[in-house]
Amino acid sequence: MKKVLKSALLLMMGLVMFAACSDDRDDNPTITTPTEFILNTPAIAGNNIDLAHSSTLQLTCSQPNYGFPAATKYNVQISLKEDMSDCATIDQNFYSAKADVDASLLAATLTNLELNAGKTEADFPMDIPVYVRMRAVMTTETGDEIEGTDILSNVVTLSNVHLLYALAPVTVPAHLYVVGNFCGWDWGNSFEFIPVYDHPEMYWRMVWIDDSGVKINTDKAWDGNEKGYADITVDGELKDKISSNEGNISSTTPGWYLMIVTATVEGRDIKYNVQFNEPNVWLTGICIGDPDFGELNEAGKFEVPTTQDGDFVSPAITDACPGGDDGSALKYTTSKWLSPDGTWVNGVGITPDQEVKLHDVFYRTFSKMDEDESFHVDSVSDSIADAQQCLDYLGYTVDRKDGYFSSETGNALKQYKEEHSLTANEVLDKETYDSLRSAVILDWNTTHTHDVQLEKAKEILHG
Repeated sequence: MKKVLKSALLLMMGLVMFAACSDDRDDNPTITTPTEFILNTPAIAGNNIDLAHSSTLQLTCSQPNYGFPAATKYNVQISLKEDMSDCATIDQNFYSAKADVDASLLAATLTNLELNAGKTEADFPMDIPVYVRMRAVMTTETGDEIEGTDILSNVVTLSNVHLLYALAPVTVPAHLYVVGNFCGWDWGNSFEFIPVYDHPEMYWRMVWIDDSGVKINTDKAWDGNEKGYADITVDGELKDKISSNEGNISSTTPGWYLMIVTATVEGRDIKYNVQFNEPNVWLTGICIGDPDFGELNEAGKFEVPTTQDGDFVSPAITDACPGGDDGSALKYTTSKWLSPDGTWVNGVGITPDQEVKLHDVFYRTFSKMDEDESFHVDSVSDSIADAQQCLDYLGYTVDRKDGYFSSETGNALKQYKEEHSLTANEVLDKETYDSLRSAVILDWNTTHTHDVQLEKAKEILHG
């Protein structure tokens, strides 16, 4: 019995010793709170540091002692004040005790600090002392910071930093988008505002606004830059119907609104004035019996829908809308072109199953000929290349289409002019040039001889 008790006691002591050792194993270390973290003074700290002509500023530091080798992230903080009371963190992460700080990021951060302190662009360039420290923090395997493990270093002074104004100019946005309940609050399906011709600061769009509201942004993303009710100036004839709902631009009178946005640059900010107007649309001109093309003719006013999915209904067309003499016409639609799976293909297009190329004349950007301009054999010009493509499309024999006026080009040109009641010679003038272009358009609109894409589609459809 004594032997059994003795064996049991030995086993229990072994378990206690094993448990004590396991508390200190490598995969379960105890974190030590570091008390010292040293940022070394750079050798150039007392020199003039010209950030505009530098690519990086190298800083080195000690590694905080967490009691074991730990994954650590380092950031650089800078300030205009020795007590670091206005410090800003440079948007750059480091994972070793050596930090090559991007000089352009450093300059941009310092510029923002100076602007926040009341300086203007006119105060630059300047030579200033800059105060620097580093922050270290332990991170998990996924890079997340571990709370309570951060430590700040001592402050180092860069005594003479030459700073130019380092921020790019603020400009009005090239694009503006609106998101709301109408697209499921999905920026991927948001609508882009239409820029106003010759006014890059203005944008417009018909938008359905209900009590859930809308937001606008310069990018199709929830990136923190979206603008709601508090971020705009509400204006326009229907401004009293616009209100805030959880920060969104909303209306307790759901309906279609003509939103006209004007962006104005003020310092480093962009201010948005948004007009909310009646969503009226008019036809104008001969199609409504108005040869004078009067503006806001009631006979041409569309019927505005009262629902989000309703249609703007056109007034009655009382007369034909003639096209050009060459059969050309303009068609406009506000419809969204969608693929069978519902993808909006505007500005993206689709990849064809079979690619059928039209004649090269339809892929040209035609040049402009002046009234007094003319070309003869042995000339070289883009206008000659345009004419050669037209002649080839119309069935005339040309030996080249590269813009060199060859003898055969002259013969083809003379033949064309004879058949179109023009002065029969081997000269390409503006009258002949315009005639060739119109002949191509007329042929395309009145025959299908050259429409190989249509013929291919018929072949596929009919087997």
